[in-house]
Amino acid sequence: MAAGAGLPVLAIATAVGYFAVIYGFTPLAARLQRSQHRTQLIQIVYQDGCGVLRQIMNTCTASGWAVAELSSRQHTLPPPGTGTGQPGQGDIRPVSVTISLQGPAGDDNLVPRLSGLDGVLTVIPGHADPDADPDAERRFPATP
Repeated sequence: MAAGAGLPVLAIATAVGYFAVIYGFTPLAARLQRSQHRTQLIQIVYQDGCGVLRQIMNTCTASGWAVAELSSRQHTLPPPGTGTGQPGQGDIRPVSVTISLQGPAGDDNLVPRLSGLDGVLTVIPGHADPDADPDAERRFPATP
């Protein structure tokens, strides 16, 4: 419209400004948002009845992560070789919890910290399957 009205300098300046915003500021804004926070999904299998979930939540929040979503599932069968499945008879009754966390983008030490907690059996980052077998091969086994 500016070119049709005899203002070619204004038309060129508007076009240059448009392209500067679209190709310059949009990727810059996306990069800044991405670098500040990220979302991480972690599945943790732990011993039931030992206060482990409280320790997991304390570790996550103390590391600067915020819990966005949490779902848990108690396994009906104990892992092989742990006993009869009755509470109080030395059995490990595993509970699987899937936690969606939002936190600092540069923090990759959360999984090892969670794996080191007493009572944590496995920590699987980025896993969203609530029916995962607690005896399957793990990417990050908990330290004894």
